[in-house]
Amino acid sequence: MRDIKAKALAFRLVAGAIVAVTTASLHASASSAAQPSSAIDPPLPQGVEFGHKAQDEPGFSPQITTPPCVLAADGVETCVTIESSDPASLSQLKRPGRSPSGGSDIEANLPTPPQCRDAAPVENQMTNVNISRTESCSAWFNVLRVRQTVNNVTTVVGQLNFWMRIYNYSDARGTSWNSQVKIVPTFVDGKAKGTVVTGEVGCNLAAGSPGGACGAESAGFATKTISATENVALGESTWRYAGSSTPSTGGTTWSVRLSPPGLAGGSISNAFGTVRCDNSVGGLTAGCINPKYIPSLTYSRAAFPEFARHVEGAQNSGLPGGSASDPLRRLTDSVAMQRNNTVACGPSYVPSPRPTGKQCDEYPFRSTYEGAALSGGGPRTQSWCGITLPQQPSTGPYGYSICLINGSQNMQAGSTMLNSLYKQDRVLDGDKFFISFKP
Repeated sequence: MRDIKAKALAFRLVAGAIVAVTTASLHASASSAAQPSSAIDPPLPQGVEFGHKAQDEPGFSPQITTPPCVLAADGVETCVTIESSDPASLSQLKRPGRSPSGGSDIEANLPTPPQCRDAAPVENQMTNVNISRTESCSAWFNVLRVRQTVNNVTTVVGQLNFWMRIYNYSDARGTSWNSQVKIVPTFVDGKAKGTVVTGEVGCNLAAGSPGGACGAESAGFATKTISATENVALGESTWRYAGSSTPSTGGTTWSVRLSPPGLAGGSISNAFGTVRCDNSVGGLTAGCINPKYIPSLTYSRAAFPEFARHVEGAQNSGLPGGSASDPLRRLTDSVAMQRNNTVACGPSYVPSPRPTGKQCDEYPFRSTYEGAALSGGGPRTQSWCGITLPQQPSTGPYGYSICLINGSQNMQAGSTMLNSLYKQDRVLDGDKFFISFKP
């Protein structure tokens, strides 16, 4: 596909012929489109696994536009509105909405993940879930109402309740990413029956490479008429990073218009999901990730007993890095990293030469902004670590911990962090991450 550079792209995809061609190209290229990297990661060393827990993100309010009311010659005024809502507040409907069948996902490159389908709604806000380092989704429940005013009496004469769901996925070792949007009706009645759904899609990566670095592979929104809850509207797009080594951050913008029969429609639009693409990770090709997901590594206590004992003890003493809410931040400056190591393991009270088979382990790690030289505090240790401090140990979140641990465990733990976390999850300078443990 030809890359399109220099500016953000927008496709207005409402003509039937264009939709047919674009949709066909999407499905023809499904096998070569980006797949979430979590499905194709190379195996990790024994005793190590990636964190897999989805992370919720504070919601936001997408932009809603509604058309002006229409006053007919007979004095009847008709208005179309779209409002966010909590599904639980709609129990007063004449009959419950019926969810669409699961078969509606067959059209999509990939099914909508359950984390997106089951996201708890927050009234007036989009619910965002960062599923993994390469996946995110957003969900928003809305109500379209058609109101008519006759002799100063306003009545709702049509209603469409629907979910708007967006699913974004990328490849940490590939240059394309995908975004799909679904309009999933749960109730439709009256003059809202026959509402036509059309869409526009655009892409933009912020400054970080000349021209924004967006390339279009395929994009489409299949125009859909909603007369029943089975009528699910679907749009899909595939984009390719066309930039240089400097990381570029942006995403996909969807604008969806819903037009009841014979009436101007209202629209919902915003940038949904965030993608960051770069070609700056040594030893890897360019790739794209979800930077809002905070990655982690989970080490086995059985495979790394001394490393785990030291790091868990350090975390339990108040030092950061044990959860997504209290993470570490990657440091890539080699001079600063060496300074962290020198401050932690260089003092005379750290035995040198080390006892046979032992190495000095420092936590937080030298490759973090929380490392010893940058920690804002002094040393601490643990009773079994073979180090006697000449001063009172530090406490709380500031400072660092040092310990003499098994050398092979220390080296393998560090190598795993570099190759399995920093590289595979494209953890760049300043990116957050955390470390946890299992039996």
